[in-house]
Amino acid sequence: MSKPFVQVGTFGVETNANSAANKIRRNGMPAEVRELTSDGKTVWRVLVGPATSRSERNAMQRDVKDLGFNDAFTVKN
Repeated sequence: MSKPFVQVGTFGVETNANSAANKIRRNGMPAEVRELTSDGKTVWRVLVGPATSRSERNAMQRDVKDLGFNDAFTVKN
């Protein structure tokens, strides 16, 4: 599958990213925080996955939107 992850958000504060990831984990989904530095600015991305199928990924995306992360979208990594 070309886009097995759901990106929940990009956060400018690492603590906020960790809080979001913990909320997702408490709801039974695998979440990780990845640090990304671009043009000297660091942000933290929260990803859910990887999904093993399109239907699993779609279910994850629905579930994180139900948790209030309405801007979630699928990503490669």
